[in-house]
Amino acid sequence: MSPRQQITAGISVGLIAFFVCTAEGALLAGGDLFTYTSTSGDFYQLWVMARSLLDRLNPYALGCPVTPPCADARQYYPLTAGVAILPFGLAPAGFAGALFVGVCAGLLGYAVVHTGMWRAPMLLSWPFIVAVGNGQCAPLLVAAALLPGMQWLYPMKPQLGAALWIWRPSWRAVGLSLLLVALSLVLDPRWPVHWWAVASKSPYVRSPILDFAWFAPILLLAVLRWRTPEGRLLLAMAILPQTPFAYDQLALCLIPRTHRESLTLTWLSWAAFGAWLAFTFDWQTREARFTTWAPYMIAFLFVPCLWMVLRRPNIPVVEEGAERDVVEG
Repeated sequence: MSPRQQITAGISVGLIAFFVCTAEGALLAGGDLFTYTSTSGDFYQLWVMARSLLDRLNPYALGCPVTPPCADARQYYPLTAGVAILPFGLAPAGFAGALFVGVCAGLLGYAVVHTGMWRAPMLLSWPFIVAVGNGQCAPLLVAAALLPGMQWLYPMKPQLGAALWIWRPSWRAVGLSLLLVALSLVLDPRWPVHWWAVASKSPYVRSPILDFAWFAPILLLAVLRWRTPEGRLLLAMAILPQTPFAYDQLALCLIPRTHRESLTLTWLSWAAFGAWLAFTFDWQTREARFTTWAPYMIAFLFVPCLWMVLRRPNIPVVEEGAERDVVEG
């Protein structure tokens, strides 16, 4: 595709996501999207943090005052996330959430067509849909992994950012990330202490090989392909703590190398969702408990990715157009 077509594709994906979220929000809010906080989903926590910074308040003392969308009124994000999305704090929460989703989806759409159309099926995967529906930043970080100039966003969600850095490590990413961390420390030098006190007790973020399923340790076989980017990414995603409700696992869509593999992983993600609905979802209370999704995530996403990785030789691969500033291992 030409650069113009790539930009057009990205804008199209972003506009679709924006208008879908706007329509959903307006419907749930009775037409008043600008005062309805729940339409912004998990993004509301980021929005509260950004507003706190603009008002010169401590976001960890304020927490997340609306439940829902905040699960337990705690602020689990690092201050770097609030700094990164600071301009969105100037807009009402509902509208800011829809705009954020549109920007994230649009950037990922552009990144996909810019670096390899075989990745396009990820934009129809269950992890992408649930990330967009919940106002999550995973699409933004995956876009950053594909577009080196955006890698300063990695500290927004450190555990996911670390996995993506391991996929394609570079000194540029380290330097850009440190700039965001430094800016956050200027605004509040004590925020890491406040954040860790809350984040370390989170019941939602856990390591797949330790907590998600009895057969999850098989993913450690990815170490046999450590020299490949996909092997490193899979191993990092298997070890690093994450939320077991699909959106963080959008990063796994970087593992396929062909359109067929990408399409297969997309179909499997929907199969996982269907199996979860059929066998585990509580239809009486209709509560979506994160931990109940975990075994399906391992079986339908992680294990197929392991199969893809082990089928390839253990040799480094540099994609066309990939960043050359790579940390030698």
